[in-house]
Amino acid sequence: MIKDKKILIFVFVIIFIFISACISVYFIYIKNNEPKTAYIYSNGELIKEINLEDISENYSFKIESNNGGYNIIKVENGRICVTEASCPDKVCVKTGYTDNIALPIACLPNKLVIKISGKKSDDPDLIVFENNQRNDNSL
Repeated sequence: MIKDKKILIFVFVIIFIFISACISVYFIYIKNNEPKTAYIYSNGELIKEINLEDISENYSFKIESNNGGYNIIKVENGRICVTEASCPDKVCVKTGYTDNIALPIACLPNKLVIKISGKKSDDPDLIVFENNQRNDNSL
């Protein structure tokens, strides 16, 4: 009887491992094969959704904000960027093209955010920008 319990426990462990492996494969390979989509928010509201992998021809469009500012967005197959903006610092333009789910494009003065979701990329999860300007008064 004790030997039967050990065999039964062993079978349940094998079944559990098999099911866990199947679930892992689903989340790693199948779920991450969703197409990349860009979600464009203005003033916190979703205004446009673009499937980045379904672009047959490059195009640009303009989004105007409530404060009178604007952003010109360029869409290419698989990526998106802000090419021109009325904001003073141009951080959104300097971000360049993105297709990385970990790197949104943001224009705070114009209250614009572009987020990417879908396929997990091999890109890094964290990107650090270095500011080479130094204020000698802070020492």
